[in-house]
Amino acid sequence: MAGRKIPLRDPKERLLAEIGRIAARLARQKIQSETLRSSLSVELRPNSDEVVVGVPHYWAVYYHDGRGPIRAKPGRWLVYFKDPALDPRIKRGYPVRASDIVRLTRDQFYDALARDELIVTKSVGPAGPHPFFSKGMSSLQDKLGGAASRFMRDILADVPGVGQKIRDRAPGTLK
Repeated sequence: MAGRKIPLRDPKERLLAEIGRIAARLARQKIQSETLRSSLSVELRPNSDEVVVGVPHYWAVYYHDGRGPIRAKPGRWLVYFKDPALDPRIKRGYPVRASDIVRLTRDQFYDALARDELIVTKSVGPAGPHPFFSKGMSSLQDKLGGAASRFMRDILADVPGVGQKIRDRAPGTLK
């Protein structure tokens, strides 16, 4: 949520922004992939009372939910670099859309093969899930109680005639 200033006069957006900030923090703590962690975004939709926390990468769902075995198409091979840092296809980052996938050139393939940098196979087994949203959101309900209480206290503190009474009370009480 860094960089976006929520107007103080719009309490619904303030609450949605706080919910989004908390949800993103909880999810970010559970994401093991640096690529997904850094691309996590929060979108506020005040007209429909929604906060959307997500990542743009097409492959994030496979990382989150896991996937079954992958087999190469007939006449093709699956090619992986033993060390992803050496993979020229991802020098500028992992693809966000499937259309962003770049194939190795013939020269790149043969050079890497000669240096024994590749894993070339017809199939790979399934990959287990990394349910960062499920794990992160499991504690969201607990975290929102305190946030909602602080939020309501701040909103009421802005109301003329009520504000001073609220500021005089102990934190966490709205009675």
